[in-house]
Amino acid sequence: MQGVFWWGVSMVVAVVLASWAEWRHQSRQHVKFWHHSVLTSTKVRMTYNSTDVADYAVMVTMTSLLGVCCFGFEHWMTELCFLCSAWLLVSFILRHGATFKMPRCAQDPHAFLRMLYYKIDNARTPLLVSAAGFVVEQLVIVSTPMWEHNVPRFRETLLAIFTATFCIVTVIRSLVLAAHIYQQDQLFDFLESSPWKKVLGRSGWWMRYVHLLHAFVTGIQCHILAVAPLYLLIYYGQHSMVLLPLRACFDVVIYGWWLRTHWNDWLYRDHWISHHDELEFVYLHGPHHDALPISLMAAHDTGMLEGFLRFSLGLPEAFAAPLLSVPLRGFQVLADMVFHQYVPGILPYSRAILHYRHHHAEHHFLRLHPLGTGFEQSPDGLRGNTVEIDIRLAGYRPDNEVWKWFCSEVKRLESISTPDPKSINESQ
Repeated sequence: MQGVFWWGVSMVVAVVLASWAEWRHQSRQHVKFWHHSVLTSTKVRMTYNSTDVADYAVMVTMTSLLGVCCFGFEHWMTELCFLCSAWLLVSFILRHGATFKMPRCAQDPHAFLRMLYYKIDNARTPLLVSAAGFVVEQLVIVSTPMWEHNVPRFRETLLAIFTATFCIVTVIRSLVLAAHIYQQDQLFDFLESSPWKKVLGRSGWWMRYVHLLHAFVTGIQCHILAVAPLYLLIYYGQHSMVLLPLRACFDVVIYGWWLRTHWNDWLYRDHWISHHDELEFVYLHGPHHDALPISLMAAHDTGMLEGFLRFSLGLPEAFAAPLLSVPLRGFQVLADMVFHQYVPGILPYSRAILHYRHHHAEHHFLRLHPLGTGFEQSPDGLRGNTVEIDIRLAGYRPDNEVWKWFCSEVKRLESISTPDPKSINESQ
């Protein structure tokens, strides 16, 4: 009975927080100032430099320790996490150099609390309603021991699917790495003619492999930390085969609600902070921009620690039924890889970016905007998930020179002769 009581208390707390989050969102929905506000002085960051090495070392150390906390010392993903962290630090020094300064987190003792505050402050109702649904499931399982929930067997099945999904994505990522190594001349010739030329740093054939392996390992490490909350949910939560149909229907409704009303607005706010609070960039979002703008580094638009926070305090699928969220997470990572291939003519190619007019490409060529999803034609068909939020809040122009240059390069390198769909500006 004590377990039932505490699960009940947790559910009440989740519902109260959900109501509070909805009220906060509705009161801020049309307030431009809130989208563009931080608790410290703003400094736009798009890249790392040599003075970030101490902070980067702290960040990869925290990443490894978080891997231990989530998976345990003896789990193979923890060992992979340590190996990735070691290579990322070495490659950072090789690519940027090292100018040792006191870590910024030591100079700003409230930095990590501020980062956590941003995530909680931006929390939306679907996340908390999803958490309440998870709590209800736990409550029902604890209250009905006579039902055949098959919790242990179901957990083993979920862990097997979790491992298989991660391995499948990593195999695909490895094939993409092989394609980039094979076409490395085309890859680096393109980057040398792009805005990325000024951040490539040292030249030499061996640095090409450093850049490619850095992007590959960044993608793997970001993927590990993005699925770590899901592993914890599977391993420590109880999941019922009896309740699965109801839970699945509930999660689909919540996820649809999230996509229709919250996703792009949440992303814009979260992304804006990541580039305007310097420590947010250095510790959370920076790794996503530090790697080459190719699909190897992609894992849901996040850095390592950022991915863990996004899938525990941000997106509602954090608490969804694992049988749905495990394959969904794998699909999200693969889709993110496709929509981050900003060097045309190399697997998985840039045709999808041109088809949906995904302006996020400009962001990885060192422009701040767009900060939302970046689509002119969203794959989910929802007009709310387009660049219109950047146009409204920041005066963004989709028909800019960087986008025109990128489109022309995709057409040239991938032999695309079809006319472009009309842009938002042209259709208005």
